[in-house]
Amino acid sequence: MGTIWEQIHNFVLNQLSKTYESFCIPKKNSKEKRYG
Repeated sequence: MGTIWEQIHNFVLNQLSKTYESFCIPKKNSKEKRYG
């Protein structure tokens, strides 16, 4: 357990958050526009 592992952990979390925002949120917005 050190700063390197913490940096890797944070990097993975950042990548997952970016992927979620780029794929999941646009789909939700498109669905809201279609049914809204």
